Amino acid sequence: MELEERVDEDVVISDVCDIILQHATHHFSVYIDYVRNQVYQEKTYSQLMEKNPHFHAVLCRLQELPQCQRLPFMSFLLLPFQRITRIKMLIENILKRTEEGSEGEENASKALDVVSKIIQECNREVGRMKQTEELIHISSKIEFDKIKVGVALCRDVIFSWVRPCAVMSSSHGCGPVP
Repeated sequence: MELEERVDEDVVISDVCDIILQHATHHFSVYIDYVRNQVYQEKTYSQLMEKNPHFHAVLCRLQELPQCQRLPFMSFLLLPFQRITRIKMLIENILKRTEEGSEGEENASKALDVVSKIIQECNREVGRMKQTEELIHISSKIEFDKIKVGVALCRDVIFSWVRPCAVMSSSHGCGPVP
């Protein structure tokens, strides 16, 4: 809304980086959660396409609509991460054209720093999720007599254990992952 108000004030917008900075600082952390779970979104989509003929038919029909520009559904799942990387490029270009030492340069530099950190965290989380997936896959393949090997996911921490004939659980919402 702030951007629309700024356009209403003057069609020539002198600075948007202050708005980006404010939103990036307070609201862009959702990108991290979204990107972290992207692998699961893709798996769920693939499973639904394979196992649910009605879902498959509806999605194919939707993809043919002019609003979708014949783009596959998967391309829409990528849009949020593409958007934040485009915002970073926008800020970099604004920074190149902003007067040194000005308030605009300060806003652009701060916004670039915050957005860059969010992108780095997104990339880090994608790596962590891939490692977690790998760990779960490997642990499901390991078999031992008289012991249970497991992996627990608890908030952002991965635990693994080997216990004689026991399954670990806790009251914190952590527990074994098959």
